[in-house]
Amino acid sequence: MSLKKAILRNFDSENYLATIDIIGSGKVYLEGVAVARNLPTD
Repeated sequence: MSLKKAILRNFDSENYLATIDIIGSGKVYLEGVAVARNLPTD
């Protein structure tokens, strides 16, 4: 597995889903990425 840097483009706080843009991937976004609910907010 390799790690990639990404930019958070959108976050749906009701369903805890994110849309992210992997840096260097052009204009391709990953939508509907599940986010853990136990992450601290600050």
